[in-house]
Amino acid sequence: MKTKQEIITDLKNGKTINEVCYENKLSLDQLIRITRTRTTPKLPKHISRSGKRYRIIRRITANESEYYGSFLTLDEAKEVLDLLIKNNWNLDPCEYMGLMYIVQDKKGWKIQKSINGELKHIKYFENLDEAIKVRDKLIKFDWDLDYLPLILKQTGVEKIGN
Repeated sequence: MKTKQEIITDLKNGKTINEVCYENKLSLDQLIRITRTRTTPKLPKHISRSGKRYRIIRRITANESEYYGSFLTLDEAKEVLDLLIKNNWNLDPCEYMGLMYIVQDKKGWKIQKSINGELKHIKYFENLDEAIKVRDKLIKFDWDLDYLPLILKQTGVEKIGN
């Protein structure tokens, strides 16, 4: 019997389903099962996929884990994972956070975080770099939103909307 890729190539090259089944001694159900199974790349330990993003999560115990950020590409997540492992998982959060606390929507880039059990939508920004600058400063100020006007002034970032 041919490999899955060879079977798919035969179908793409114009062989009929009946011809492929007959040549490989397959039933129609078997052919469907073979051609529909998808091979997903195996992700490195501590990296999982969530929608279009890749997350770094390290399990501490059976009930406890640490979240190290969300990244747009697998390469970016691998790079940060390597850096975390190299530094024995001890890094300043600003060095590995990726897009943690930052969400893009129709208005722009939004910083949001759960503070005292309530999800706070901090502010919108025109571009990702500005949102990251403000988020990193907010982390240094322990998410005290009273400092937000000062942070915006220090970073030279203009907010848009609320």
